[in-house]
Amino acid sequence: MEIIAVLAAVLIFLVALKLLFWFGKGGIFLITLPIKIIFSVAGILIFITLVAAFFLPLFLLLIVPLIPFLLVIFLFVLFIRYAF
Repeated sequence: MEIIAVLAAVLIFLVALKLLFWFGKGGIFLITLPIKIIFSVAGILIFITLVAAFFLPLFLLLIVPLIPFLLVIFLFVLFIRYAF
């Protein structure tokens, strides 16, 4: 009978230890969650800034030299459309 009581006590202790571990893990998650959110937002902002810093000059490098040609084509289309 004492063996069953000792095994039951050990089992209850292990279950309580497991629950305590789960609660501790949840507590650590709740503490680190705002930090994860802050770093995620900062990473997204840095990514957007770097993408804009890369693609804006590339876009301007490709589009700005084409503006005179695009204007000539646009004016030619308007001339053809309204000529007849």
